[in-house]
Amino acid sequence: MRTYLKLCLPAYKKTEQAFWALSCMPLTGKNTWPRYCCLNVNGMEVLVAGVEKQTKQLFSFVVIAKGLFTGSDKRRI
Repeated sequence: MRTYLKLCLPAYKKTEQAFWALSCMPLTGKNTWPRYCCLNVNGMEVLVAGVEKQTKQLFSFVVIAKGLFTGSDKRRI
């Protein structure tokens, strides 16, 4: 989470709450896919982490730009 904040959010210390917000244990999907955290930028979820309730399988998704990858990594996007 810290790495995403530092590398992907412009002026993260100055824009907190005005531009982005981090929620701990949001209630979204609590009966099936409970979340540990959710990072929103202007209302868009850009980073979510949680667990699938039935199987206990961890999950996460993140929104990033292709420009963060170098070399051969770009071919996998």
